[in-house]
Amino acid sequence: MSEFKGLIVEIFEVKNWYPKQRSKNKTIDKERNIKIQVEVTGYGFDGIVAPDEIRNLYINKSVAHLKQRGAAQVIRYNL
Repeated sequence: MSEFKGLIVEIFEVKNWYPKQRSKNKTIDKERNIKIQVEVTGYGFDGIVAPDEIRNLYINKSVAHLKQRGAAQVIRYNL
């Protein structure tokens, strides 16, 4: 589900979830080997737009009542 300002704007069928990683710290040891520490900064997915019979159930519906004001968490599991 993709939402904008509390309204559902698209529904997807997720095929695969994956962690998004970002370099956190880069060091070079005495032998000039580079070591990069990474951190998970979120998640992404591979998928396709859901079929119309599923999309029509959710598109333009409000989810504003399910979100706390100021909440920044992108992924929700309780919808």
